[in-house]
Amino acid sequence: IGFPAVGAVIAARRPENPIGWIFVAASLTLTLAVAGSEYATRVLVERVDRLPGAVWAGWLSSSLWPLGIGLLAVVTPLLFPTGRPPSPRWRPILWLAVTGIAVVVVALALLPGPLDDGFYPVDNPVGLEGAGDLLGLIIVGSGILLGFCLLAALTSLFVRLRRARGEERQQLRWFVYAMAVAGLGIGTGILTAAWSDAVSAAAWYVGGFGLAAMPVAAGVAILKYRLYDIDVVISKTVVFG
Repeated sequence: IGFPAVGAVIAARRPENPIGWIFVAASLTLTLAVAGSEYATRVLVERVDRLPGAVWAGWLSSSLWPLGIGLLAVVTPLLFPTGRPPSPRWRPILWLAVTGIAVVVVALALLPGPLDDGFYPVDNPVGLEGAGDLLGLIIVGSGILLGFCLLAALTSLFVRLRRARGEERQQLRWFVYAMAVAGLGIGTGILTAAWSDAVSAAAWYVGGFGLAAMPVAAGVAILKYRLYDIDVVISKTVVFG
C-alpha cells in the first residue's frame, strides 16, 4: 500500500522524477507476483479449488519477483533522491542493473522443468527444452551481476550522503535510515529463524516496519515537506533498541 500510494503522489507532483514511477511499477509487479502465487498454490498445491489458469498464474509469479525486487533494491538507491545517478560514472552500473534484471526475468520465464524450482507440481508451459543448462548459467551469472550492482547502489547512497550538504543530506538520511531498519530487521529474522521463532517473527515485524517506512521517507524527501531533524529519530531508536 505504501509504495504505490506514495509513488502515485510523487509521480503526480514530480513527474520528471522516475522514483515515483518506479514505486508504482514495482508495487504492481509484486502485487501480481503475490496474487499469482496464492492463486497457483491454492489450486496446484493445496488443491482447494479447481480454477482456470493456475499454471499460468504460477508461471507469472515465478518470473516477476526479480523485476519488482530489483527495481526497489537496486535501481531506486542509484537514482534517489534526484532521479539521476550521483555522477555520469555511475550510469554503467544503472544500465548493468537494468540489463541484469531483464535477463533474469526472461531466463526464469523460459527455464524448462517444474515451476518455481519444483514448488508447483507442473512444468513450465513455455520452457525451452534443451536450454535448461544454459538458462541456469545465465540466471546464476545475472544473479552475481545484480549482487554486485546492489553493493554498488548501496555504496552510491553512502557516497552521496557523505558528500551532500544541507537539504539533500537530510533527504538522504531519512531514506538511508528506513533502509537500515528494513535490512537489519529482515537480516535478523533470517539469521534467527532456526534459533527462535519468536525472535525471528519480531525481527521480521521490524523489517516490515522499515520497508513501510521507505516509501514514506522517500516521499518526504522528494516532496521536501517538513524535513524534521532525523537525529532525534535515530537517537530515540537507539535508546528504544
